[in-house]
Amino acid sequence: MSLDNRGRLAHEWTNERIYPEAKEYLAALPKVIKHDNLAFVHGSPQSQHEYLLPELDGFIALERVLSTGADILFCGHTHVPYVRTLDAGHLRLLVRTGTEVPEAEMREFNAPLKRIVNVGSVGEPRHGRPNATYVIYDTDSDRVTLREVEYDYQKTCAAIIERGLPPIFAWRLAKGLEFAERADDASHLCERGV
Repeated sequence: MSLDNRGRLAHEWTNERIYPEAKEYLAALPKVIKHDNLAFVHGSPQSQHEYLLPELDGFIALERVLSTGADILFCGHTHVPYVRTLDAGHLRLLVRTGTEVPEAEMREFNAPLKRIVNVGSVGEPRHGRPNATYVIYDTDSDRVTLREVEYDYQKTCAAIIERGLPPIFAWRLAKGLEFAERADDASHLCERGV
């Protein structure tokens, strides 16, 4: 079964079991939640489906944080926990000032320290272990702590199979990996880019 077919099957299975009230509630949630200097998204401020991976180009990463008006952007979607600090930097952009005039104007600005914090996942981890992950952020000390919690994932794997879902879903959970096709590569993490 291809990756696309597995994803579609999982979405169809979920769609058949979720209550209409829950669907309406989830659909009404904002795509970005902002609180003081913090912003919270699923994928990125631009798309729920965008992967903000740790190795994302620095300029793009900084733009994603700046677009929220926050200092720290909390995200998920990749299911890979990490904290990325984008050091204060000086950006220079060449901007075309008009369609009629081929001239361009140099614009410059300083970007203060920003961070992206990926909280990982309490289900379907992709960091190489079956453990759930979460983050504690202390607003007083500005400290981010990544946490990992063991749980009875074997019970969840058994339930996946008992409910008739593809066994590959249980394998992925047990290994903390995204693709079973990469089962021979224990170092594999989610490799999809933006």
